[in-house]
Amino acid sequence: MPGPGVFKTVRCDYSRNKLQIKDIGGSVSESKNAQQPLAQIIRILKKRENIENPCPPLSSPDDDLTVHIDDRQVTVSAHWLMAVSPVIHRMLSVEMKEKQQRTLKLDGLGINMEQFIGFLEAISIKGLHTPILPNPQNVLALLKLADYFQVDWLKERCDTHLINCLEIPLIDRFFLVEPYQLTKLKVLCEAEFAT
Repeated sequence: MPGPGVFKTVRCDYSRNKLQIKDIGGSVSESKNAQQPLAQIIRILKKRENIENPCPPLSSPDDDLTVHIDDRQVTVSAHWLMAVSPVIHRMLSVEMKEKQQRTLKLDGLGINMEQFIGFLEAISIKGLHTPILPNPQNVLALLKLADYFQVDWLKERCDTHLINCLEIPLIDRFFLVEPYQLTKLKVLCEAEFAT
């Protein structure tokens, strides 16, 4: 029976009614009854709270940048963020404290770590190939971070989403037009308020 570890692969052979579990350490365990242990595995995996880093640092020592939000932190690829964000590029290209300390503090931005991880997913290589589109739950955080880091293509996706986002009242969306310079949303608001 599997322990409370993190599992890498789970294979189920229904024809032989067997379940094979391979954990991160490489050890393999097998069960004769596939139904009961499978339920336990699902329960164990649901208990596990681990946010996977969508932009991990490369193996080079100068590629890590630790981002701090409140009492949590995540280490990300500095090179990837520099390629995506002109703000990070400037911070890490000149002799600023962020370059020397390899840290970035985002405490005063009004976001939490889960929102920042969502932003990383949207700008990750995977997010570029299979676009992670804004939705009513994450659009405001993505917009705030895209604006802060000057990721214009993500900001434009947020602008496009906000045009049809009925979950956010039009008047609330209108108040986003000026601070974030949302041209598509501005056109919609002008047309709606003109009638």
